[in-house]
Amino acid sequence: MTSTSASGLARFNTLEESAARAELHEACASTAWARHLLAARPFATPEDLYAASDAAMAGLTAEDLAEAMAGHPPIGRPKPGDPTSSREQAGMAGAAEELKAEM
Repeated sequence: MTSTSASGLARFNTLEESAARAELHEACASTAWARHLLAARPFATPEDLYAASDAAMAGLTAEDLAEAMAGHPPIGRPKPGDPTSSREQAGMAGAAEELKAEM
């Protein structure tokens, strides 16, 4: 584990619940997924966090998955004025229209 990932994990482990929920929401808009990860804190290693995330994802219902998908714009179409969305979508900026449509 690098010191950067260790310090990031330590910061996440100690965030107030609402701030941690907001951080998680940037990665996945599923309330159930975030609730599972928040309940599992603190994480000893990034691998523990990844394993908890995988377990939470595996337990999501169709409704939870729909919520997760609805929380993020389709690839290639960031939400106007949203810096998080723009950052997530930056990799598609130079992609061909054909690829954008496929994604």
